[in-house]
Amino acid sequence: MTPDLREHAARLAQRVASTGADLAQPRIRYTRDDLQADLSIRGDLPGSGMPKSTQVDLMERWVRRFRDRPWRLLEYAYELLDHERDVRFALHLHAQDWFVDTYRVVVHEHCESPIGTVRCSHYAGDPVADAYEAVDRLLEVWTRDVPLDCTALTCLDRT
Repeated sequence: MTPDLREHAARLAQRVASTGADLAQPRIRYTRDDLQADLSIRGDLPGSGMPKSTQVDLMERWVRRFRDRPWRLLEYAYELLDHERDVRFALHLHAQDWFVDTYRVVVHEHCESPIGTVRCSHYAGDPVADAYEAVDRLLEVWTRDVPLDCTALTCLDRT
């Protein structure tokens, strides 16, 4: 079932807010005569009291062929930037033709631990069923007791 984008954004924002996050107003920007929409949600997750210590960013690009047709998710970028734990973790679906041609995959992940240390530009990833599953995966990284081990992921970049 294709979501109404405003309702989808509101429910997704509520999911992030349920963590205690300070949330910016979800944004939906319609372009191309209302045939494309970019949705973004940003939340500052609760932490040690340091301002903006951990953020979650959810971005989606939706398209439809005609105004009376359902929306279809085209791209996503779901990201966690956790300064307290010094970790960046991201789930991406974009530039599909390039990723298929280059790596034979459609989705990929990013992992930096510590932030700014890029041992591999792109890791193999599993597609997420929806944004709620993505939020759950990001929150699992945020709440885990052990540090994120980027070396445990499969690097796609050729050496």
